[in-house]
Amino acid sequence: MISPRPLSPQMQKMYFNPPTNMQTRINRYNLEALALANEPAHLLTPDNPHLTYILQNRENLLESLDQIVSLYQQESEAKVQRLQMLETTSGVIILLTLAFLGLYIFRPLANTLLEERAQLERALLEECLLSSVDGLTGIANRRHFDQFLSQLWSLAARNGEPIALIMCDIDLFKAYNDTYGHLQGDECLQKVAAALKNSMKRQVDFVARYGGEEFVVVLSNTDVEGATKVAETLRANVENLAIPHRLSSITPKVTISLGVAIGYANSAVLPQTLIEAADNALYQAKLDGRNRYKLFILIIK
Repeated sequence: MISPRPLSPQMQKMYFNPPTNMQTRINRYNLEALALANEPAHLLTPDNPHLTYILQNRENLLESLDQIVSLYQQESEAKVQRLQMLETTSGVIILLTLAFLGLYIFRPLANTLLEERAQLERALLEECLLSSVDGLTGIANRRHFDQFLSQLWSLAARNGEPIALIMCDIDLFKAYNDTYGHLQGDECLQKVAAALKNSMKRQVDFVARYGGEEFVVVLSNTDVEGATKVAETLRANVENLAIPHRLSSITPKVTISLGVAIGYANSAVLPQTLIEAADNALYQAKLDGRNRYKLFILIIK
């Protein structure tokens, strides 16, 4: 039934060399069972010798088999534990080897590569910042504004949302420069840019230097009421800076004029249309006396 060759010495001793050989007992039990099965019906009585043998030896045989199964299970578990220990030991050796290689061979190389990558990333970031930020005021420049408006225009066209654009111009800035000098003029531009930027309440709102003394603000998904409220806030915040401007014909401090344009984006129309509308509104604000905003509602068909 079971060859003694693959069994451990302990299993062989239990299976083949007990007081009565286990192999012999199993064979005898099978023969008695077969004999009982072949007996004529009239001989199947409680005192049948085959039945008597089966009943007397069943429990002892099952108990012996259970001991063998338990021992086999113990030996199997011991083998599994040894294999797990071998696996763990191998893993530790591999990890130590890799750690040694990483510490003394690959780590210096990796540090060099990481440092070179960091330097490249810093250079790219500086280049990106220089190409998108106005050097004097620290806010977005004209190039960045053009890119932002183009992307926002496409997004708003897909979502059917309005865009508000506010053009801002420092009133009589040439006279300010002539009076106070260009260094003072640059400082004035920086203060106005900071006031405009700090007036933004949403992260999605965008402010940029459009050129010279002109600035532009872009408000996504904003209606007429919201846009005019922002425009008045921008105007008031700049006036509240109280930067002296003694040659101003409006008030003896720096002010701005604003043109507000609102329209629903359309993929068939260029965003330049919205810029032109805001510029026309700004021109009207200057004609009406400056230090104010004018609104132009753009209807795009």
